[in-house]
Amino acid sequence: MRFQDAARDARAIVYAGIQADSLVARLAALAADATYGQRLMARAVMNGQSTDPATWRVIFPTVFGPAAPDLERAEALLAASLEVAERGEQVRSQFRGAFVEALSQVLVARRTGDAAVRRERRVLFDGVASEIHPYDLTVEKAGREEAWDCKWGARGINADVLNQLDDARRHAADEERSLRVGLIVFDVRTSCAVRLAADGAAAGNRGGDARDARRACRPKGGASMTPPDPASDTPADILRIEQAYRVRFDEATPDGLAKTSALLGYLQDVAWRHSEVLGFPRAWYRERGLAWVVRAIDVTLGVPIRDGDELRVSTRIAGFRRVMARRRSELRAADGAPIGDVTVDWAMTDGRAPTRIPGDFASVPGIDLSPFAPTRVDLPPAPPGAVEQRLVPRLRELDPMGHANNGVYLDWLDEAVAAAGGADDVRAAARRYRMEYLRAAGPGVALRSIAWRDGGGWAWQLVDDAGDVVRGRLDPASSAQP
Repeated sequence: MRFQDAARDARAIVYAGIQADSLVARLAALAADATYGQRLMARAVMNGQSTDPATWRVIFPTVFGPAAPDLERAEALLAASLEVAERGEQVRSQFRGAFVEALSQVLVARRTGDAAVRRERRVLFDGVASEIHPYDLTVEKAGREEAWDCKWGARGINADVLNQLDDARRHAADEERSLRVGLIVFDVRTSCAVRLAADGAAAGNRGGDARDARRACRPKGGASMTPPDPASDTPADILRIEQAYRVRFDEATPDGLAKTSALLGYLQDVAWRHSEVLGFPRAWYRERGLAWVVRAIDVTLGVPIRDGDELRVSTRIAGFRRVMARRRSELRAADGAPIGDVTVDWAMTDGRAPTRIPGDFASVPGIDLSPFAPTRVDLPPAPPGAVEQRLVPRLRELDPMGHANNGVYLDWLDEAVAAAGGADDVRAAARRYRMEYLRAAGPGVALRSIAWRDGGGWAWQLVDDAGDVVRGRLDPASSAQP
């Protein structure tokens, strides 16, 4: 077991600047010796609901009343908290996170000594894929090592965080080392207890089959999970497979060209087949209450694909994040000529929220565990005159998970762009699609499909009453954005 500095990417550099702001250190110093009431007041103020100090003095009479203890500290803490509240929402959120980490560092250092406490460090173990994201706080004292994640509120408690901490503790035990792990949450105890109970995190749960059984709503004592079991006809190179497909009549448009959604259907199928080859059949996921959902796609096509064409579709895993995996695929003609390239970002879910990918996947020999930056699609606001269509998902467009299948959204994008004047771009032989799936669209949901010309290509968004559901772009090859 060893510790390592986190990678200095752009986000880390920006956040380091906020951590170094004198306001963060001042807040931490004031809160370290504050009363419970004073800390509660500071948390409420930093949420930004009001920047009027008189309002907060009225709301917290036991903190600011005549008989309140340490009134000078209370006023100083109020003033500093208001400085955070007066900032924009995004910056305010970053300052709150930096404050909790700084306060935690002060309090932990009182117990362990300043020199032992470090910030933004990763914990590495021999033979175990390293976590991409660092721990907020580590104690690096021989024989008394610790790793802590710091959260502004109880809503930051989730299975992903808890599993990472539990895995680190177990990996340390495998090396006959002791690692104390935990969460430091700047919220009331009751909120944290409710969040833990809702998330199903049992005290002392060591993960593994017991945790998987809990996710699948099965009794812990009766948990008996299907282990990874590579297919009997596993090819010599299990890290990449290829399957043959023929474009069916019903998968083509009136002009005889294959629907882009049909190609995504092939990609889904070959991904499932590859999962089975790697030893993870549908039963493995079903028993654990887990499933993969598409988070984003990036599709580049170079030549027309027509009804009756035979294709060779490959897939390989090209990276992992804590709750996501990336697949890369090549589309080739029957003679091997290249047709297109596709990247798909998949997220693992337990049916409620994204969840940590089980360590079983990392055990596949040679699997690519490289980190990656998820595909994002950022769009400008829809301009006046953008073409809008109304949609309601139909039964035949839903998949076994009860929401519109990821390929259906591509059909909706093509239809919207064609209606907005881009029919030729939809039919272009060389084109690129990028799509980011934010939320699932279920049966009966009223949707608005909006498309407009953006630069040399097309922007598209699917929205409901709560906001964006999917964002996408279609760019002819000559104007495809990086």
